[in-house]
Amino acid sequence: KTFLEKEYRCTLLAATGPEGSGRDDVPGLAALYDADVLVFSMRRRSLPVIQMAHLERFIRAGKPLVVLRTSAAAFQTRQDPQPGYVVWDRFDKEVLGCNYQGYNPKSRATGCDVWMAPEAADHPILQGVDAKFHSPAWIYRQRPLADTARVLLWGRWSTEDPEEPVAWTNAHAGGRVFYTTLGHPSDFENGALQRLLLQAIHWGAQCEHAT
Repeated sequence: KTFLEKEYRCTLLAATGPEGSGRDDVPGLAALYDADVLVFSMRRRSLPVIQMAHLERFIRAGKPLVVLRTSAAAFQTRQDPQPGYVVWDRFDKEVLGCNYQGYNPKSRATGCDVWMAPEAADHPILQGVDAKFHSPAWIYRQRPLADTARVLLWGRWSTEDPEEPVAWTNAHAGGRVFYTTLGHPSDFENGALQRLLLQAIHWGAQCEHAT
């Protein structure tokens, strides 16, 4: 709301309950019918058929997506969904262009160092974003990426594991997709992430400006 409502009409939706009761219910997804961009953050949920239909219709129509962190496993539940609810196990591969493989538990204690991919320095999403910064977010294993993905940021937590892509763009159904493994709660205090996300939304909406 702080950063977007100056320029966009925003509809904020959330699950009706925390872990447990209500976590698989996100009322209001019919708002996607006239939305221009979906900013998406979800982790291991199943959704009622009608709610998933709203999401799928938007996504499969090639509408722009800005996707955060745990959404690589947005619909990969660890148990079968209850009757009338559905999952989307291949969301990471089909939409984000990645192959979510979890993370090294040791990296939870360190976060990760992040740097700009040199060949992407001219990308509009990266303009004014710090070339290097540290994130408290532990690194996700996401490779291999699809041929359609273009890496914007790389990251690494230790020499124990190789570097991993931290932010990239992808094309899905002819539409623009931005995904980042950043999105730990403390990340949102970082001006680099704030600017990255704002410019990703501008890019998704194909606006020419960024503030």
